[in-house]
Amino acid sequence: MIRMTPEYIEKASKQTAMIQATIESLREFNVSDDKIKEHLIAKFHLTPIYAQNCLDADWDDDDL
Repeated sequence: MIRMTPEYIEKASKQTAMIQATIESLREFNVSDDKIKEHLIAKFHLTPIYAQNCLDADWDDDDL
């Protein structure tokens, strides 16, 4: 079981921000989602399902 310590939450938040920035950057260069997914899996050690969820996520902060 994962303990939700402040350190864990901070680390997870930073990783999420890095994943988001990576997706946005690669999309700016017209990299296909399949290639981005492969990159996320390799770089961040994500499962294919989690990587796809990141690609499908709505990262728009305007909805908050």
